[in-house]
Amino acid sequence: MKRSAYLLIILLVVIALTACSNSGSSSGTSSLSFGIMLKGAPGAPSLAPITCGGTTGISTVEALLYDRNGNIIRTGGPWPCADHQGTITGITASNQNYSMKLVLTTRDSAGYIKYSGDTGNTLSITTAGANVDAGTVILTPFMAWSINTLNGSGSVGKHSSIATSSTGTVYMVYSDATNSVLRCVTNRTGVWVDAVIDSGNVGQFPSMVLDATGKTYVSYYDFANKDLKLATNATGTWVATTIDNSGNDVGQESSIAIDGAGKLHISYYDATSKTLKYATNVTDSWVISTVDANPDTGKYSSIAATAANNVHIAYYDVTNGNLNYAKWGGTSWTVLPVDSTGDVRAELCVCPEGKPGLVLIDRGYKIRARFALLNDGFPGMELMDTRGRSRARLNLSADGNPTFVFLDGNGITRAAV
Repeated sequence: MKRSAYLLIILLVVIALTACSNSGSSSGTSSLSFGIMLKGAPGAPSLAPITCGGTTGISTVEALLYDRNGNIIRTGGPWPCADHQGTITGITASNQNYSMKLVLTTRDSAGYIKYSGDTGNTLSITTAGANVDAGTVILTPFMAWSINTLNGSGSVGKHSSIATSSTGTVYMVYSDATNSVLRCVTNRTGVWVDAVIDSGNVGQFPSMVLDATGKTYVSYYDFANKDLKLATNATGTWVATTIDNSGNDVGQESSIAIDGAGKLHISYYDATSKTLKYATNVTDSWVISTVDANPDTGKYSSIAATAANNVHIAYYDVTNGNLNYAKWGGTSWTVLPVDSTGDVRAELCVCPEGKPGLVLIDRGYKIRARFALLNDGFPGMELMDTRGRSRARLNLSADGNPTFVFLDGNGITRAAV
C-alpha cells in the first residue's frame, strides 16, 4: 500500500512538471500588434486612416519583422485592407531582442506595391510570451516606375549599362544589333539624345562608368576583331581605343570601374584561354594581366574600385560552378571562393564604407542579395531570397541601402529595394 502511494506521488509530480514545461513553451512565444495610417494619399496629403481601393488602390497589407542584423524573423499577412491593423505571431524567444524593425507594404489587387513604411530599428521584446504594441506605422506612397521607350527601331538594348551623374543626368549605353553599333542615350540637355559611339560590328557586353566631372568611359567587346575596346567622351567627342588585341578572343563580359584617383579598371573574359583578364591604366599606360588562370574561370565578372584604390572582382568559376572573389593586394591577386551552392554568379559594387556588396544568382534562377564584409570574411549577411533570372544589377545609395533590378520567372523586370 505504501509502495503504491509513493508511485502515485511520483506520477503526480511528473504530470505537474510536464504541464509546467508545456506552459513555459507556450508563454515563450510573443506577438507584435500594429495600426496603420497613410500619409500622402490622393486627396489626403496629411495623416489619414488606411482606405481600401478607390484612389489608394490598396487591397492587402503584408509585414516583415527584422532583427538588429537585418535578418527576417517573421512575416505576416497578407491581411485584408479593411482590417486597418495586424498582428505578427509566433515570435520565439530566440528571435526576441532589441532594435527590431517592422516593415509594412500594401499591394493592389494585381499584386503591385502601393504604399510602404517602417518603424525603424526601435522595437524590443524583452519578456518571453509578451504581446507588444508597435503603435501606428505610417505608410507613404511607394515610388512607381516610369517606363519610357528610348529607341524602338530594330533590335536594340540587348546589352546595356546605365549610370547617373552627381547632377542627376542619366547616361545609358547599349548594343544596336540591327546596325551592329554601340550607342549612348542621355538626357543631359533636358531631352533624350541618342548617338552612335562606335560602329563596325561592335558594342556587345558594354559596361559604363562616370568620373567625378561626368566624363563617360565605356568598355565593350569588338565582335569583328575579337578585341576589348574602350570609348570615352573625355575630350568632348566620342573616341574609341582598342585595349587588348592580343590575338585571343577577348573582351566579352566586360566590367569597368574608376578609383579615387580617376584611374580605370576593367575585368573581362578571355574566351580563348577561358580565363579572367584585367586591364588598368594606373601607370598612365594600359597594363593587361591574368587574374585567375585556372581552367574555365572569369565569366560574368563584375568589378568595383574603392576611393582608396582597392580593386575587387566577382566572377563565375564555370568548372566548379562557384562564385569567386578576387582582391588586388598591391602586388598580386588574392582569390577566394564565395559561394559553392549551385551555379552562382554575381553583380558587385562597393558600399560607402568601402566594403563590397553582392547580388548572387544561381542556375536555378534564384537571386540572393548579400553583403560580404571583408574584415569578417564570407559569406556575410544574406538579405533576401527571391525568384529571378538573368543578370541582376545592383546599386547602393549613399546610406548603403541596396536596390537591384532583375527579370523574374515570367520575364518581367522587377526591382527589389
